[in-house]
Amino acid sequence: MNPGMGLPPAAVHPCRKKFSQIEDPVRDLGELLNRVQRLKCSNGYCQRVDRATGQPEEPITRLFENERGLWELVTARNDSLLNKFIV
Repeated sequence: MNPGMGLPPAAVHPCRKKFSQIEDPVRDLGELLNRVQRLKCSNGYCQRVDRATGQPEEPITRLFENERGLWELVTARNDSLLNKFIV
């Protein structure tokens, strides 16, 4: 989930920011994600979509058994252009 969908990318590259300079962790994470984790594609070429619904966003995290009998974890998404990341 991207907590800062409406935020601009970080003005200073996140790798140059010191931990002591972080004032608002949620805002900082949003700016970081918008700077380094967002895809820059157009026309839906590389947007990720849910295979079952065809929708680009997933409101909840869920675990399900796919058509091949394998378990698949689908994490909640609110930004179809955001790469997966671990906090």
